Amino acid sequence: MRCEGWANDEVLEGSEKILSAVFHMGLWYVSMVPIACASCL
Repeated sequence: MRCEGWANDEVLEGSEKILSAVFHMGLWYVSMVPIACASCL
């Protein structure tokens, strides 16, 4: 089990990057929606 520790760290690092990317996309989406709605109205 000890030998697989580095692989788990790499997976965690990868998922952190994915999560931060998703988070930033979410922020961008949330900030764009009101602008789009306002322009539609």
